[in-house]
Parts: sequence; structure tokens; C-alpha cells
Amino acid sequence: MFKSIIFRAYMRQREPSPVAYRPKKNKKEAIQILLHAADTQLDRTVVNAFIDADKLGLIDPIMEK
Repeated sequence: MFKSIIFRAYMRQREPSPVAYRPKKNKKEAIQILLHAADTQLDRTVVNAFIDADKLGLIDPIMEK
């Protein structure tokens, strides 16, 4: 049991994370993500959408409206 836990932890370090690379989103995609997240009220999606929008510099224009 303990060996399998160590082996899985070792393999996780070697495998690239599926979420490690996220392609950049354009403004339209970021706004669609924010609107979808607001409709479904998914916490993780909302956080990720705000992070993406912030990286694109969209937070200030959205907050002004």
C-alpha cells in the first residue's frame, strides 16, 4: 500500500499536468466564460474565468460597467 502511494506520487511528478498549459483566450472567449460562469454559478469556473479575464486586462472594463 505504502509503495503504491509513493509510486503514484513519483509518477505524478513525471507526467505533465493536463491543466499546466492553457492556451490564451481572446476577449470574446473570456467574456463568454464569465457569462457562462455567472449563469451556472460554478465557483471554480468563476474563479478561473476571472483569472483569465484579468490576464487579458478585461477586469477593469467589466467592473466599470
